Amino acid sequence: MTRAIHRVRALSPLIRAGTVLLVVALVATAAAPAWFTYRVRPGDSLWELARQYHTTVATLVAANHLPGNGELILVGQQLRIPDGPAVPASVRGPAAVTHTQTRTVTVWMAHRVVTGDTVLGLAARYRVGPAAIVQANHLPADGLILLGHVLRIPVVRTVTVPVAGRRPSVISPARVPTSVAAARRALQQYPAVGKDQVRAMVVAAARQYGVPPNLALAVAWQESGWNQRAVSGAGALGAMQVMPATGAWVSSIMHRRLNLFQAQDNIIAGVFYLAVLARQATAREAVAGYYQGLGSVRAQGMLPSTSRYVASVLALARRFA
Repeated sequence: MTRAIHRVRALSPLIRAGTVLLVVALVATAAAPAWFTYRVRPGDSLWELARQYHTTVATLVAANHLPGNGELILVGQQLRIPDGPAVPASVRGPAAVTHTQTRTVTVWMAHRVVTGDTVLGLAARYRVGPAAIVQANHLPADGLILLGHVLRIPVVRTVTVPVAGRRPSVISPARVPTSVAAARRALQQYPAVGKDQVRAMVVAAARQYGVPPNLALAVAWQESGWNQRAVSGAGALGAMQVMPATGAWVSSIMHRRLNLFQAQDNIIAGVFYLAVLARQATAREAVAGYYQGLGSVRAQGMLPSTSRYVASVLALARRFA
């Protein structure tokens, strides 16, 4: 009731004197919660809001018709949030939270251009790529911005969120052996794929997902020499050297299980991941993110080994152009 009265007070400039108001207090239940409106602020993420208001990400995604799994919410956007417990009893309480996941989310900041602002300066301030600002705001190639213009700035944040249930709610890739030797033996069970076949698959996947084919070919060559039977010491698999966790994430986005031991699925997983990176960063940052992780690159810069990796990939890309 108190929250309802506060909301009526917020509307007071719109209410005429003498108007009789009927304030109805609803009892929130898991089946039919009352709802209130929340305006997204800088730094918010859907996972943090779900935890703060004792609901679930799935509830907020469904109630607000959000794309994907709620990775993208905008500053100033209004969200409907249940005014009361909406977490099913089966996942309520500390015992139901079995693990956490680290996720990268994009938070859109609004920035009004003032005297002295430049795209490069804003990119440094918000720690994003200049190309991301240009693309998000449909700016001209020279990055010209106008005083008073409100820009949308895509800020990437890494958040750790609790996950309820016995297992992560993603579609896992095909079972991955726990040792490098076992992974190599598993790959031997699949038909050999020649380098010409790998090249053709990489080009097809790159065209399908909007990645320059020469860049995808360069990453694949740098990673494995177009060898589907390659396994790294860290457990990365196949021609695109996809980590099992990355394969699980791509599987969850595509809503189908990808088999990283199978050349076609391995290449799809790697090229799709590269496409996601390329949409969030410059080509140079995307390549660095494939090797080091984009969040790490933006937080601490490129490691020396990453710089060498990027230089090699970009040289190969020029060769394959």
